[in-house]
Amino acid sequence: MQLRPRLKRFSQFLFSEKTAPFAFLAVLLFSFGIFIPAWGFYYDDWPTIYMFHSHGSILDYYQFDRPFAAWTEILFSTILGTNPIAWQIANLLMRWLAVTSLWWCFRLVWPRANRLVFGIALLFAVHPVFSLQPIAVTFTKLWFWYALYFLSLGFMVIAVQKPRKFYLFTALSLLTGAIHILSIEYFWGLELLRPALLWIVAAKNSVPMKRNLGKTFLRWSPYLALLSGMVIWRVFFAQFATDGFYFSSDPNAPGMLINLFKSPLETIPGLVQLVFHDTLYILAGLWRKSPLTL
Repeated sequence: MQLRPRLKRFSQFLFSEKTAPFAFLAVLLFSFGIFIPAWGFYYDDWPTIYMFHSHGSILDYYQFDRPFAAWTEILFSTILGTNPIAWQIANLLMRWLAVTSLWWCFRLVWPRANRLVFGIALLFAVHPVFSLQPIAVTFTKLWFWYALYFLSLGFMVIAVQKPRKFYLFTALSLLTGAIHILSIEYFWGLELLRPALLWIVAAKNSVPMKRNLGKTFLRWSPYLALLSGMVIWRVFFAQFATDGFYFSSDPNAPGMLINLFKSPLETIPGLVQLVFHDTLYILAGLWRKSPLTL
């Protein structure tokens, strides 16, 4: 009978605001940190390491397709140099920052669901859908951008929850959101979660549905404008035309997005099939793989 109160106290301790981030860090250290001494540089890590070592221009390297992404590469390279251990530690810390940011954001939305939010963040921390943790130079900045995305969501939620500080936290949200949107296009699809979170937060105030819908769209509009501006720039102005073919030399061309506008009836079935296949793979198929397989 004494065991249950102890478990309850331990549960409250584990899921608390002060201890949960340390729990995530411990899990990440046990899952990935123990391998750090054996890891080096891999795949796309080498161009950055070579450029930094030979004093080449990282800025020029990124002008090809992501001109706004160079600043993070320059920042981390200046701090970490060519030390593989330093890069691996930084990569793990950025992953921890992303996990903790997700947990913080979801706690703001669902403050009474401590265990559920903790479980979601823990699953995000070690989910085997991402198996490229050793490629530290490449993914340090991606985890950093991921953290900025969740911080932006959190600031947005606080802006709604604290009307007196709406403009302050909206500005912080737009700033962190703009940094990750300008830096890379990988997380643009996740931006569509914003109106859903805004709706959920506003719905807790017992606002009529029609009014809630209008407020949600109004609050989402600056983020939508930011995202739309970047999509328009990426698709129509960041051209890499060669021999008259649009995007012919762009290795990251948004082919499916372009086809969706050009021939939606032919593209949608393939898109639905791809979503179904990937969802099935993420929920079930990939658990058979080793999370550290390169």
